[in-house]
Amino acid sequence: MAGRERASPEDPQLAGLRDAYAHTRLTLEQLWMRYFALGGTADLVDLDACLAGLVPLDPDQNELLAHAVNERLDELIQEHRVPYRRMIRPGRPTSGPLAALLELLLGQPQSAWGKASAIEPEVVAAAPFPEAAEKVRRMLERLETEGFTDFYG
Repeated sequence: MAGRERASPEDPQLAGLRDAYAHTRLTLEQLWMRYFALGGTADLVDLDACLAGLVPLDPDQNELLAHAVNERLDELIQEHRVPYRRMIRPGRPTSGPLAALLELLLGQPQSAWGKASAIEPEVVAAAPFPEAAEKVRRMLERLETEGFTDFYG
């Protein structure tokens, strides 16, 4: 810490940071761990000195510290949010871009075939581009069963 400037007490970010940190319910060590996990490089002593207004952090490190504090505040606010009486979003969509593409390739709406695994081979063979239809069908089937897909699978 030798040779470093003293932090400015008028710095609005420092004042906001100190005020916000007081609301996080984190120990200094817990805050440092969060800051370090985000890529922060200052040590625990420097963090303590920064929060006390004794030593400024480099601007990029100060941003990481502010981010760590803000993430914690977001967590705390989430605990106190008021739930809605009705569901805002009905859950995971049952169709998406792959299903829409398969509808176009097969010339049939998804309501006619349901899940990709239920599509009969004759339907795929009758498509104008059967190879493309089969490829997209396999991708969609993998997405439905495994929750992810890739072009090569």
